[in-house]
Amino acid sequence: MIPGRRTALPCLLLAAACASAAAASLDTIVNENWYASDAAKALLLQERKDLARLLPLLDPYGLVIPPERARRGLGGVEFALGRQRLIYPLPDGGLEQAGVNRPFIWLNPSKISPDSEIVLVEGRWPDQSESWSRQVRLEPFNAPDMIVDAKQQTLTLFRIDARSTRATLNRLSARLKEGYTLDLRYCQGGDLYETIDILSDWLPEDKKVAELIAASGEKYEYYSQKTANHPAAPGVILQSELTASACEVMAGALKTHMDVPIAGAPSYGKCWSQQEFMLNDGSRLHLTTHYYAYAPDFECRGAGIPVDQAIPAQQRFLPAAGLKGLPQRED
Repeated sequence: MIPGRRTALPCLLLAAACASAAAASLDTIVNENWYASDAAKALLLQERKDLARLLPLLDPYGLVIPPERARRGLGGVEFALGRQRLIYPLPDGGLEQAGVNRPFIWLNPSKISPDSEIVLVEGRWPDQSESWSRQVRLEPFNAPDMIVDAKQQTLTLFRIDARSTRATLNRLSARLKEGYTLDLRYCQGGDLYETIDILSDWLPEDKKVAELIAASGEKYEYYSQKTANHPAAPGVILQSELTASACEVMAGALKTHMDVPIAGAPSYGKCWSQQEFMLNDGSRLHLTTHYYAYAPDFECRGAGIPVDQAIPAQQRFLPAAGLKGLPQRED
């Protein structure tokens, strides 16, 4: 990292976010940080009583998040795949206990009540047309950052958390050999600084990994830095149309600077970064604050990161071990 560049935006996130330490007024947050037109800012502040409904209409990634509540779920991570819902079952969760141990398309999400103890889940595998059903017990839900499968030599990353992802990856890296599969098909973003730190463990020093443009027009460039950690590096990346934000930054940098091949489908092409701000009532405001570009070889603008080898849609979310003939990075 070039000295000084890392401290310019102390709380910047891409798809996840960080809440400001102290609550700020809505006027200050919107006027000083929101990447939006003056007309949109004026409308949001004028209609602030309807904030939760209006913000997503003005900002595609904007959201008002209520104070934390206990969550119960199926024991899987849920993704929107077009008009469909894709569920990734987690180890030892309700789905796995019901015999569902690989990603599936959820067919009846509207019939699920979080107040239920046991629910009937209807689904189908992405590569099959026939549906199935299982009785699943709902339980407290807390999704992990990642899952490491040492037997199949696969690291599946769900998000890049500022508090834990790099430390967890370094702790688990001994179970992975050089050339493992980095599965980013379900990775929808995370903390930019944590992403840079993780990339710095893999990349040579001073390699550009991202550029951000603030609402004010200021530009910030981000580079890999020298570290003492040297974990095993991936040999191939799996990505999908769900792969977004900081996870796209990671894929683009590994492709550009280490020539790690990518298989799957072009990534989402999110292009915008968000930040969370604490409001006085304890809720959080999730706003778009910056535009970003990937590593030098890739321009975002909705195009996403391209792939070296396409995987057909019906096979795209099969377990990594079931995907044969994937390309590999050459030493």
